[in-house]
Amino acid sequence: MIKTAIIIASIILLTMGSANARDEIRIVGSSTVLPFVRTVTENFAATGNVPPSVEITGTGKGFKLFCEGVGFEYPDINATSRPLTKAEFDRCNQNGVTSIIEIIIGRDGIAFANSKNSPQYNFSTAQIFSALAEKVEISGEIKKNPFTNWNEINPSLASQPIKVMGPPYTSGFYDAFMELIMEKGGTSFPTIAALDRTQRYAISRTLRKDGKYIESPRDENYILDWLKKHADAFGILPVSLMVNHVDILKPNKIDGVVPTPDTIANGAYPLFRPIYLYIKRKHVDAIKGLQKFLYESTSEKAIGPEGYLSEAGFIPLNDRGRNQARNLALSLETLSK
Repeated sequence: MIKTAIIIASIILLTMGSANARDEIRIVGSSTVLPFVRTVTENFAATGNVPPSVEITGTGKGFKLFCEGVGFEYPDINATSRPLTKAEFDRCNQNGVTSIIEIIIGRDGIAFANSKNSPQYNFSTAQIFSALAEKVEISGEIKKNPFTNWNEINPSLASQPIKVMGPPYTSGFYDAFMELIMEKGGTSFPTIAALDRTQRYAISRTLRKDGKYIESPRDENYILDWLKKHADAFGILPVSLMVNHVDILKPNKIDGVVPTPDTIANGAYPLFRPIYLYIKRKHVDAIKGLQKFLYESTSEKAIGPEGYLSEAGFIPLNDRGRNQARNLALSLETLSK
């Protein structure tokens, strides 16, 4: 079955007529990553190349489109805020998408922010978990979340109602929030940490439904606008978005560290995640300019410490990471899972 899909996919690329061909590169993906990719496409087009098409789909839907098949009607690149899962990899393979290149081009962080006019607090992931989870651990027992105000969790926190807006569950950024804040925070409690993996996962990732946690109906820009109107609330946002709106937002400390590009780059700030590009190897040979676009996306002028993406809040990798990204753009080495 899979062999048949691979053969069909190969024939598609060889036999497509010029009427079906396209000159532009097609990119889908995360709302938090594509602003960086758009900047790369603008620089790419400025040198005489055809401007790539960029569509915000979210990471999960981006993988769904990416894995549907090989051919001109399918995306060439998915720009994501999390890695490809085993299930997604298998689905790609079943549809003939058998040669996938994975390139990590940079980092972004998760900020727990509030209005610029509000006080700055120092949170731990355990405290944020205790505010947002449906069930929490109190004195060694797992109970339905009783907390209504922040200072009930810790007296050092705000004496105001818990009110937090976070990303929609369809977003790759939501997955990072679950992993880096909720799972890490949940497992800092001994009773939860001692549970088997399935139970621990369920408790850590189940958010309260009483209005204390609010899921954004759209992307992270909606959270930004919402925080402008709610000075007593907090929002879960990408650091890259926050640093471009310091006139509106105030980042809170996590474990004593303020999120900045420098504290994420040096590893001092704990809540960070990689930024990925996934590329179809077979499309590199069929779509004009695709490998050239990968060179631009991994160039020092784009992703280096002084690169043009840094102006947009992009957080560069270290020298080794950037060299590895460039080597992958050159070698086109594919994944195996």
